[in-house]
Formats: sequence, structure tokens, C-alpha cells
Amino acid sequence: MANNFAQIGARLDLLASRLNFALNNNAVEIETVYQEIAFVDETGIGGKGSELAQYPIRVLSQRPTKKGDTEVRDDAEPVVWNLTAGSSRIDIFSEYYSVSESRDPYGLFKSDAPDALNNAALHWQELCADVLNGNPNCYDGTPLFGTHKANAAIANTTDFSNDLTNTDLDEAGIVAGFGLLSKVPGPGGQLVNAMIKDPVVLCGTYEQYRKARKIAQEGALLAKVFGNNAAAAAESTGWGGEFKPIFMPQLSIPGGDSLKRWYPINRASTKRRPLIVRVTSKPRFEIDLSEKGKRNAIRVFAWAEGDVAPGLPHSIVRCTAP
Repeated sequence: MANNFAQIGARLDLLASRLNFALNNNAVEIETVYQEIAFVDETGIGGKGSELAQYPIRVLSQRPTKKGDTEVRDDAEPVVWNLTAGSSRIDIFSEYYSVSESRDPYGLFKSDAPDALNNAALHWQELCADVLNGNPNCYDGTPLFGTHKANAAIANTTDFSNDLTNTDLDEAGIVAGFGLLSKVPGPGGQLVNAMIKDPVVLCGTYEQYRKARKIAQEGALLAKVFGNNAAAAAESTGWGGEFKPIFMPQLSIPGGDSLKRWYPINRASTKRRPLIVRVTSKPRFEIDLSEKGKRNAIRVFAWAEGDVAPGLPHSIVRCTAP
């Protein structure tokens, strides 16, 4: 890559092509983790580009019932949870750079290009953190974290909550978080998370992440303190490999409760996740020369199209430490 735009000359198209190739072939320095907690739709419904995509999920609403050979079956209408995600232009950044070598002696864009690539790669993760922190309404018209009906179509069905307060990220807290997930009821009274598979604990701070790793590691030993016996012997947690800690620093907002929050997530299904990332157009860099006649600068910008929307509240619990 040349030191500045004056040296690049007419090959600005090559610069944009190189950036886009690096971005869309994962040739960036930073790793993203949003794919591990969200249902990412790049080629299915999301890729078709309609303004609103629907993701219907059919759920079982009947429990097994013994019947005689001549008895009539108890037919019912299928219960469908209709999740949606939109499609908007997402501006990642837009900046002007001088075309004059004398006023760009440091070759700013050349030195900043790796950061620009990282910012573009991280934008879906930033939007995922915004949804988790913002707690918007989900498919049933209530906030993602809070109280929900087992069957939103029937007013008197069982309530459940996926929001725990005063819950530290320790062994007891993890038991409480996954224990709450395991009790989430479905429309017919059956358990939605009867199978908790490949679970994760999502952390917004590095301190939380280290705590989760210590508990999850194979052969981990934690002190068992009873009353004033601060010197109690350590015992194995028994959690070795049962869940995966994930660190997403974008969740941390200084001065807010986000620094206290962590999230147990069930990943038994690739589609039934707490977030939907709908990608209708992948991130791209563009270089705009249209205003070069008015000023000695050109605009470099990156944008994408899609949406990040709430998924199923049944698959996640928000835990807030005291």
C-alpha cells in the first residue's frame, strides 16, 4: 500500500479491492466471538435483501398422552414463534483524507488501515453488545431480559424469567444461571432447555472472564469457605469443560450495570439463539472521488447492510452481580 493517496494515483480502485479482500477473507488482526452466541444468517432469508425477514420457529405445544386405538387424537394448531430482523444501512466509518503528500506526511491511511479493517470486522459484535445492553423488546413484545409467557398466545400460561439479580460469577452463580435455563417452560408445559448442550458463559470484563475460566478449566480447585473458616481446603469444582467462557469487551460500559453482568447461554440449537445477526450486505470499503474538484481530499468510508435483533429469551439468562 502506498504512503499516501497522491502516490497511489489512479489505482484507488486497487486500494479498495485490497481492503475488501482482506476484510472478507478474515485477513484481519482481531477475532470476533458474536458468531458463537448468535444465529448468523448470511445466505438464507437474510441474504435475500427484503426489508423485514421473518424467522418462524415451530415449537411443540402438546405433551405425550396415552390413547386407546379407537380414541380420537387431540389435534391442535401449531405454535409458531415469529422472530424478525430488519435490514438497514450500517455506517461503520466515513473520513476525509488529504491527497497532498505535504499535508499527509505520515501516510495516515496506510498506518490506520489495520485499525480500519478491525473496526469493520467488529461492527456486528458492537451491535450485538448494543442489543444485550439495551434490552429491547423481543418476539413476544416484552424486553429480552425479564418476565415472559411460556406461550405468548395464551394469557394464563406459565411465566418465566431470564433475569437474575444479586448473582455473582462464582460456582453458586453458575449453578443458579444454568439451573434457571434448565427450568424454562415451553407452550405445552415441557422444558424448552431439556438439553443444555455446548453452553457458554458470556463475559463483558476480563476479570469476569478469568473467573469463568478458572471455574471451567479441567481439574479446577476452589476453596470451600464455611462460616469464618477462610482457610478451608480447596475442592474440585467438577465443571471441567462443561461450559466455555467467552469474552466480549464491547459489553462493558463504564459506570453502568453492564460491568456487573454476565450471561449463561444454551447453544443446543444453532437457530434458537438469543440474538439474530442478519447480513444482507457484507462490510465493504469504498473511496469517493466525487468531491475532489471542491477540495484536496477524498472520502474513504465503510458500510454494511443488515440488522442485529433479539432472538429467543429462552436460551439466555442475564445475571447481575451485587
